[in-house]
Amino acid sequence: MKLEVKKAFEKRNCSCHSSCYEKISYERFLTHRAEFESLDKNVWDMVIKGQLIAFQKDENTKKVNSNNRKFLCFNYCFNNSLSICHTTYQDLVGVGHMYLDNVIKHFQKYGLEECIHGNTGRAPKNMKCVEVNYGVASKIYNFLKNYSDIYGIPSPRQYFNKISIPVIFLPTSYNYASVYHDYV
Repeated sequence: MKLEVKKAFEKRNCSCHSSCYEKISYERFLTHRAEFESLDKNVWDMVIKGQLIAFQKDENTKKVNSNNRKFLCFNYCFNNSLSICHTTYQDLVGVGHMYLDNVIKHFQKYGLEECIHGNTGRAPKNMKCVEVNYGVASKIYNFLKNYSDIYGIPSPRQYFNKISIPVIFLPTSYNYASVYHDYV
């Protein structure tokens, strides 16, 4: 994180050309960034949305394009006193352009509601529910035991400087899926 902040200060990609990085000292910038890095993702989103509320310009200054889509304008600040540009704010909180745009879009559409991923609460489509009882577990155990006797599976705790029995590794053409297909 220190390296990222140091690189940001060296590059000074300030989009407004008013030296936003120099307004904020390196120590204050680093402290603020560290505080953001320590937050949970959900809290991070809420803090950014709260700051966006504070940074938002008047309702009268909303821009409207030809599709009648409203764009919110923000006056980004550091500690509510130093005006900074969009790029400096992104470096300050440690987010990218796409992430901040997505948070702004969500803020426009849903307000302060928590961002919930679309797949939350759903099982993956490739996941099939299989009940593993003793019979299935013993079949799998016996298959793996026989498979290891034929092809050899090295013990992860075995030290190879004192080999007492020959260790046979699986050929590189084998993977988890091929072993599973052999089992099926």
